[in-house]
Amino acid sequence: MDVYLKNYWLLNVEFIEAFSSLNYKNIPLPLLSNFYHYLDEELKSEMENPEFNSKQTFNESDIQPHFEKWLKPLRAPMQFKQGKLLINFDYLRFLPENYLQFSPQTTLVLTRWKAKELYQIPVISMKDFINNHSDKPSFIQKAEQLFENHDHHPVFGKREFQERFLSDIPKMIDTIEMCDSIFDHEPISAILVGTTEELTSRVLSLFAAIHGIPSFCLQHGLILGEEAYIPAFASNYLVYGQFEKDWYVQRGVSEEQIHIAGHPRYDSIFTNQHLNRQQVLKQLKLSQAKKTVLMATQPFNTDFYVELTNLIAMDPNIQVIIKPHPWEKAKNRTECYIELEKRYPQVKYVTTEIPLYSLIATSDIVVVANSTVGLEAMLLDKPVVVYKSPNANRDYPYFDSLGNLVLTNTLDIKKTIHSILTSTSSQKSAKQIREAFIASNYPIKHSTLQIQNIIQEFSVGEV
Repeated sequence: MDVYLKNYWLLNVEFIEAFSSLNYKNIPLPLLSNFYHYLDEELKSEMENPEFNSKQTFNESDIQPHFEKWLKPLRAPMQFKQGKLLINFDYLRFLPENYLQFSPQTTLVLTRWKAKELYQIPVISMKDFINNHSDKPSFIQKAEQLFENHDHHPVFGKREFQERFLSDIPKMIDTIEMCDSIFDHEPISAILVGTTEELTSRVLSLFAAIHGIPSFCLQHGLILGEEAYIPAFASNYLVYGQFEKDWYVQRGVSEEQIHIAGHPRYDSIFTNQHLNRQQVLKQLKLSQAKKTVLMATQPFNTDFYVELTNLIAMDPNIQVIIKPHPWEKAKNRTECYIELEKRYPQVKYVTTEIPLYSLIATSDIVVVANSTVGLEAMLLDKPVVVYKSPNANRDYPYFDSLGNLVLTNTLDIKKTIHSILTSTSSQKSAKQIREAFIASNYPIKHSTLQIQNIIQEFSVGEV
């Protein structure tokens, strides 16, 4: 097990144990925390040292069982209840057509704003259930007293750690109050959330357990930072494929809780019409005759994309489309890509002008690092080459089964791109690898229907 992660989980469990007396409506407040938000960069660096907590052991399979100490007492016996499916809008990542497949008669959407309906589904607003509880200062005071008892602790004794947790307490109490009120006022038979990393979804999942109804959590993206995907608060996790199912089971989650269901947002890959190659290339003023390489960038791998673009731009038969990660665009960290477009007429920098799936469909090959675009490209039957940084502080094995299509330096990636674009045998081999990957890691073409069937299996009524 990774040294940092071992220390992380040991500390997280220790924190809940030490502060579990700080509970509201029987829910331990430290259980609701995203523990990694409380750790500064200096502390995270220290936690990478094997000597940081060398006297204690912790195995990967211990993660979920440790949290069950606090989760299990909250669970009422599961029962079928008449009511509606409550969908939390936050982090769901549904497209409009996904919502339209749910019945307005048996579904509610929880939003942060007031509205009558969303894509024909009735809306209930968080604003209508917020109750500013007056007792929050006493919880903060109790937490401060607990911190005084840990004044010399290497983590809990840090003032920054304390302040971050203390600032979360009012939000935790308000969210518990809100969810409790929702369950009091609405007939709910099941819960669907986009993640259990986010506070409201986490508390909704706990209240579903308290009321003995099922909760379902979608997979928000590729599992890269495991701290955001576990512990498992929901009674059911709807994952992309076998990789994620194995991942959860290896960390102590019951196999019966994990269902391979894909994600509704990818259904449009198979159902929607995408712009054709001629339209896209004409709009981008690129050649119809050249081979097109799409690079879907990732934050903190900028140097790799710049270096690779400079290398393959020397080939007169290749043109490049650079699609920046939304985070890079939001943080104004795309200047290097814009400079590449200025330097090379065969390089185009594209943000939102053309839909992603149309860009993928237009391309002859797609280059990614740790990105869902790699999965989306394979679902669109495009060859994918994956860059795996040799300097990463943690291993991300999601794409490893692609074998020789996962590479660690630009020269090898350039050679592989050239081989796939020019060699029939390389194209055939890449296709076989791609099909095997999809068969295991994303075998679902109609995720929305699959998810509805799973929800109906565990609850009452049509969805």
